Amino acid sequence: MGNHFHILLETQYPNLSKSVQWINVSYAGYFNRKYKRNGYLFQGRFKSILVDADSYLKQLSRYIHLNPVRAGLVDRPTDYNWSNYNALIGKEIAPEWLETRWLLPQFGRRRKEAIAHYKDFVETIDAKKLESPQLRQLKPAIKIELIVEAVRVEFNRDKAFLLNKGHKRNIARDTAI
Repeated sequence: MGNHFHILLETQYPNLSKSVQWINVSYAGYFNRKYKRNGYLFQGRFKSILVDADSYLKQLSRYIHLNPVRAGLVDRPTDYNWSNYNALIGKEIAPEWLETRWLLPQFGRRRKEAIAHYKDFVETIDAKKLESPQLRQLKPAIKIELIVEAVRVEFNRDKAFLLNKGHKRNIARDTAI
C-alpha cells in the first residue's frame, strides 16, 4: 500500500511494538536516503489486533489480501506484487519465513484442496463490500450517559459529584472513567 502496510504474524515475546517501530524507522531511513527525501513514510500509528480464534485468522487474512483490491490498486489479489498471496496459493515459491501451516489446514486436509478452498474464500467475495474484521467484531459502544448513570446509582452519588474534577480519591468518578 502507498502509505501503510498490513502484516499478520505470530510472536513469542511481547516485543511487537518495538519490532514494528524498528522496521518502520529502518525502512523509512533507507527509503528517505535512497530517494533524497525527509519525514514520515507511513500514515498513522502502529495498531495491533490480537488474533485468538481460527475463524478470525481466516477473515483477517482475506481482509489483508483484498486490501489492494479495495484500494483500487489492482483488480485481483494475484496482481498485487507486494503481497504473499501468490506464494500462499502456490503461484510462486514461498519464502522460508512464510508460515502457511496455520492458515491453509483450516481450508482442507490436503495442500491442493486447501489452496483451492482458500482461493475461493478470498476471490469470490466482493472486496468493496468486505468489512474490516476488527470493526465487525466490536460490540456497539455504550453511551457515556448510561455509564455515568449506572455508576451514580451504584455509588449513591449525584451526577455533579461524578463529573467534578476537584475531589481527590473520587472512586466513583474513577470508576466511571
